Amino acid sequence: MLANPSRFGLACPADVVGTPIAIAFPMQKSMVPWVLPMALFVVGNVLEGKLPTSAYPVAYSAKVLLVLIATIACGRAWKADLKLDRRSTGLGLLAGLIGIVAWLAIESIPYPHLGARTAFDPFTRIGDPIVRTAFLGIRFLGLAMLVPVIEEVFWRGFGLRFASDVVKPVEGGWRGLAIGSHAHIANLVVSVVFGLAHPEWLAGTVFAFGMGVLLGGTRSLGACVVAHATTNLLLGCWVIFRSAWALW
Repeated sequence: MLANPSRFGLACPADVVGTPIAIAFPMQKSMVPWVLPMALFVVGNVLEGKLPTSAYPVAYSAKVLLVLIATIACGRAWKADLKLDRRSTGLGLLAGLIGIVAWLAIESIPYPHLGARTAFDPFTRIGDPIVRTAFLGIRFLGLAMLVPVIEEVFWRGFGLRFASDVVKPVEGGWRGLAIGSHAHIANLVVSVVFGLAHPEWLAGTVFAFGMGVLLGGTRSLGACVVAHATTNLLLGCWVIFRSAWALW
């Protein structure tokens, strides 16, 4: 979903990002493909925060392009883990529908948030309809296609296994754990950290926990990507049609 890196002392507009936690410990070569796209997205958000709001469309577009290139380059390491079958695809779609309902339901309940979003309204900030349409296309590319991949690869593909290995070391380290074989406590910890990386920390924690449960049940990282993409796409549509820019 949409993260808030300012929670970690980073002044940048809110977007779908992760946290710098992956670069807080010595980086192993095997971690790089799982962490690099997310790390670049975080850096892009930091740079966005140093620019005026009027530059947001250009900055966001450049960030998406850079992260897309990195994701394609890193994909060889984890693309096999995104495999899908009919069952995992169906469960992913169902989880995505539940995810958007849960997210909006939780957000309808007043509770203290951890910061706020950029709330960029392209319909009032971008006068040229062609430029506006192009930006919206890129915005949805990042929101509903790119971010679900890099977030699930980082949080569920890497984070859950890394946390599980910390709780109970296994032979071969985190790579020795099969996708979906994470410890329950690891899902709880990663879900809380994921939630705290969002202004909507409660909705974020619930959503992340659900993704961990989905992964454990399907053993398919691709199912989590489908679910995340479904939720993000529907959230983007909700933002557009309801002018709910605070969720953007």
